[in-house]
Amino acid sequence: MNSPKIVPITSQEPEAIGIHYPDSADYLSKEEVAGLTPQILRERTEALKPMIAARARETELARRPLDDVWSALCRSGIFYHFVPKRYGGLELGMQELIDIMLPVAEACASTGWVSTFCVEHMFIFSQFSQEAQDEIYAEVPYILFPGLMGPPGRARKAPGGYIVNAHWKWGSGVMNSDWVMGQCFIEEDGKISAPPHSANFLIPSREVTVLDTWHMAGMCGTGSNDIIVKEVFVPEHRLLEGKNFINSDGPGAAINTNPLYRIPIVPFTSITSMIPALGAAREAVSRYRQNSLERTVVGSMVKSMDRPAVQLRMSQADLLARNAEILVRNSCDVIMDAVNRGDSMNSEVRRLVRAQNAYAMTLCRDAITLVMEGSGAGAHALTNPLQRYQRDVNMVAGHALYDLDLAHEAHGRGLFGLEPNSPIW
Repeated sequence: MNSPKIVPITSQEPEAIGIHYPDSADYLSKEEVAGLTPQILRERTEALKPMIAARARETELARRPLDDVWSALCRSGIFYHFVPKRYGGLELGMQELIDIMLPVAEACASTGWVSTFCVEHMFIFSQFSQEAQDEIYAEVPYILFPGLMGPPGRARKAPGGYIVNAHWKWGSGVMNSDWVMGQCFIEEDGKISAPPHSANFLIPSREVTVLDTWHMAGMCGTGSNDIIVKEVFVPEHRLLEGKNFINSDGPGAAINTNPLYRIPIVPFTSITSMIPALGAAREAVSRYRQNSLERTVVGSMVKSMDRPAVQLRMSQADLLARNAEILVRNSCDVIMDAVNRGDSMNSEVRRLVRAQNAYAMTLCRDAITLVMEGSGAGAHALTNPLQRYQRDVNMVAGHALYDLDLAHEAHGRGLFGLEPNSPIW
């Protein structure tokens, strides 16, 4: 009997894949948006949590957000969070974002990751030119797009704009997008300058090709596929300079004057990207508690909850998850305080926030590890959410923002009054 031939995924040429464009039926009326509050949005995501959790395994197998789940999230109103009030949005803050998005992350870290990123990206869009914002908000109340940094594409000058070519990776949000934002190096006389001149370009999703490349061990349901752009023209007003992107001081600052929009992008993203990990850790600890209430020790009639070892493990895991959230919420306050003081360029503050959040990620991962170690072999069944939370948080922890060694080094340099030695701060 011949053994079946195994073809590694990496040897297969990825195919183009279709995406789910936003449906105008999922937009809320101006009156509905005007009636939204953080409490209402939190209640709505809490109400959606059972459905999202029930579909989490299916989401993982689909390797992308499920269309009906996504539509329900759109109708909840979460994507108006960072839309400026002058364009009919809510202009809510960072603490509110954590409150509102945690239930989604608790239900499914993949869905929490993609939806939180798409909420965050409306903050980034606020930095673009007034012409770009006026153009798009005249058509839709918000846009959904991935923010793509690497590897950078290339853009060359053309009359009225630029011609973009790129093969971007890590396209979180592209499977439910109407636009794509990606970083490019600007060519000058056919060459990239040193240091490179970078900018971010907004491109309609219908003008790009999405490749089916998302085959991962964690965050399987995010659909963060590769994106190809070939000879696409982008008008100049849909460009955001790289330095303005990093410092959140783009041309949009002239019209969106709320200090909220001055939070630098690295601290901002290091906070928002923590929400899926916080949700996974909180839910894993909650499930461990519930399982220990019901589980009986093998070979005896003793409930797990009555064992001192389980009680100790429960306490440690709970405190790890709680302290991770405390650190992230403190990061919100620290960076917002710096912004309100007009000190958002303070590298020591930025590095502190990044280090706190990287450490919080480690606490989330440790909390889930404790839970898994105390949950028996059954926790590793693919139908058990605990193993999925562990895989998902391990995946998020690999993000460059959460490299704990680099974060500690950067923060330590700041404590000694030394300049940053990394571009990520």
